[in-house]
Amino acid sequence: MKDKKITVRTIKHKELQIRSTSKAEFSIYRYLQYYFPNNNPIRRLYHLARYHDVETMVIEELHEPDEIKEDNLQLKIRTKMGKLPFKESYLFRVSFFKNKMPNRTMSEVLESKNNNFIGYIIIKQNVFNDHFETQVYESVIKPRKIHNLYIHTQNSFTVTICGKNFSVFGTPFFQKNNLTTVCGHVSLSTFLSSQHADLIIPPHKINAILNIDLTRTRFGPTKGLSGFRIEKALKKYGYQTYGFAVKEPKVTNEVYSYFARVLYSSQESGFPSFFGFTNRKIKNQINDHLITIVGHTFDQDSWVPSADEHYFKYKSVAFESSLSWIESLIVHDDNVGAYYTLPIHYIEKEDIRYFVGVKSKEIVYDPFEIEVISQLWLKTLMDSFDASDYDLTQFEWLERLVHYIDIERVVLKTKIERKKNYLINLKKSKDWYGNIFNDNFKLYCKDNLPEKFWLVEFSFPSLFSTHNRKLGEIILDCQKPIPAEKAYDELYLMARFPGYYEKNPRFVKDLKLEQTGIPGHTEIFL
Repeated sequence: MKDKKITVRTIKHKELQIRSTSKAEFSIYRYLQYYFPNNNPIRRLYHLARYHDVETMVIEELHEPDEIKEDNLQLKIRTKMGKLPFKESYLFRVSFFKNKMPNRTMSEVLESKNNNFIGYIIIKQNVFNDHFETQVYESVIKPRKIHNLYIHTQNSFTVTICGKNFSVFGTPFFQKNNLTTVCGHVSLSTFLSSQHADLIIPPHKINAILNIDLTRTRFGPTKGLSGFRIEKALKKYGYQTYGFAVKEPKVTNEVYSYFARVLYSSQESGFPSFFGFTNRKIKNQINDHLITIVGHTFDQDSWVPSADEHYFKYKSVAFESSLSWIESLIVHDDNVGAYYTLPIHYIEKEDIRYFVGVKSKEIVYDPFEIEVISQLWLKTLMDSFDASDYDLTQFEWLERLVHYIDIERVVLKTKIERKKNYLINLKKSKDWYGNIFNDNFKLYCKDNLPEKFWLVEFSFPSLFSTHNRKLGEIILDCQKPIPAEKAYDELYLMARFPGYYEKNPRFVKDLKLEQTGIPGHTEIFL
């Protein structure tokens, strides 16, 4: 889906400046201190560009497209009766490149290759009677390349610089103006914009989506979007939420146990999640803040799963969730910037106000419900397995799987997956010895799997954490309604094990495995 209108990403410039940002001749700290001394999100985005070894900055002052005129009209309506009415705005598109442009000419921009493009910031200066305020109207910058950083909410966005199209892959970032937009608008914009390539929905558009009358509704630091309005906007675009809006003064232990699971499970399937918390800095005032979860980090050396097995026994289910290895969540916070890490145990219970994951409207179950169902399937399948019927040379990894199921140490990792991506992964997959999936298995998956499904990968702790590898997966239907009397076999589509796959949904007394061509383990979907 592409937006064909003239936007801030495609409109022509009226003024152009090209600056070298080479470390030898450009101080990013001096530059930011002079131009943006109090805007933390802009400073963060510039530092991300510096992390990517930016060598050139292209600054275009822009004409105002219709979307900016709409934004300005809202500001005029909102401030019309106030002491500091809105007057006008200035718009700049700042683009970052890794290649040098020594002559600082437009032709050097046009000769630049897309792999040198780091990203862009649309900076909007709103001018009032006696001051101006600067905001990140929108931005897409590449995240940092770190081996344990995983962001599943990225998309591709095209920006026209000096008449040439460049594309960048990332998760859009926005900043509120605290007059017509607040943190709820920003989080909704991040979510909706991440779901389609080249389609950005800026925060002020949320007011039209929700039919908000700015002559009656006055947003500000202590007046934001309610959870009801956030969920209403998502519903209009075909999404539903799962999670909690906390009404009690304190979060119960039961609710707190869902906190990280909800936020992690949503973005693992490509849907940013929402987290609202109390701002302790402002006392005697209701001033909650909302941020967006866009990814996570993966700690291969996490002590938690082993400690739970040997000491604490906190685990309440018969498997290990991949959440046990999640160290931090990646957040967009429009007060401070993009792609920050939030340690999952940092937030205290009394500060939690709101946390929801998101799924498309046709998806029936929540991810952690699917994990419990999958664990039951996995145990039933292995209990039905008769070793005498199959090739004993293929049993090494099957036996390990049975062992970890028996001691309740199998690891499950759950997400919504598309058939297209799954088939691509099958073509690339190899086990430790270079074996590949056979044509019969790949053809079966191509002909029989739906376009979208629950993918529950299973492994065991050392294989999962040390090598990022799995023994197989269970695939369940994600769109069938909740079956009567918990007849979960109606959800079952396929299960793959080391060396074999099972395609009979009524398998309990008739387990029939067919060979896949890979007797060992393969890479997990990260």
